[in-house]
Amino acid sequence: MEELLILLEMIGTAAFAVSGALTALRHKTDLLGVIMLGILTATGGGVIRDLLLGNVPPSAFTDSKYVMAAAVTSAVIFIVAKNNTDHHTAFDSGKHKTQLFIMDTAGLAVFTAAGVLIAWEMFPENGYLCVFSGVVSGVGGGLIRDIVVNELPYIFSRHIYAVASMAGGITEILLLDRVSQKTAAVAAAAVIILIRFASARYHLNLPKIEAFEERSDND
Repeated sequence: MEELLILLEMIGTAAFAVSGALTALRHKTDLLGVIMLGILTATGGGVIRDLLLGNVPPSAFTDSKYVMAAAVTSAVIFIVAKNNTDHHTAFDSGKHKTQLFIMDTAGLAVFTAAGVLIAWEMFPENGYLCVFSGVVSGVGGGLIRDIVVNELPYIFSRHIYAVASMAGGITEILLLDRVSQKTAAVAAAAVIILIRFASARYHLNLPKIEAFEERSDND
């Protein structure tokens, strides 16, 4: 169980660190900004989850490997981008969106699966809490990232995000009493990835009002 959780969280940490670093680069921050936003994105969801479950202090503050992995990953992204810039490679916003989508999807999938497992180990009788823990783990870092750069959080605006996390979490809970933890986690991650890629491929979004105009007080 512990080895599986470490593997999932390290994969998620790297994926979300790349996501945060790419967002920081798009906003033209310096090296420190890239590293800090990478760390916030990679560890934010886990911190919120641990506080929710009563695991204090959160693991991000007691085990340095997650912060170090996020920092190193973010620094590597900065160096690669710097070298590209030196060679007059223009920043491709379309390519950035694709990279961000892939990294967000990977981080969402593995952190949701890990979050469910962590809560299930503590509260196996409370499926609702386990799913909620998975969703918080998956979406928390991206939510913090977008708030820091003053953008409408990605989870509220494009593609199926939190809903995909919920579907994966529910899948995992339904399977945990029937199959191994590894199989349940892989199945949950697969469900999330399939939903995310299907939503992007077929332009699926939750309903929203595209042209809402706020009425004035005189109306």
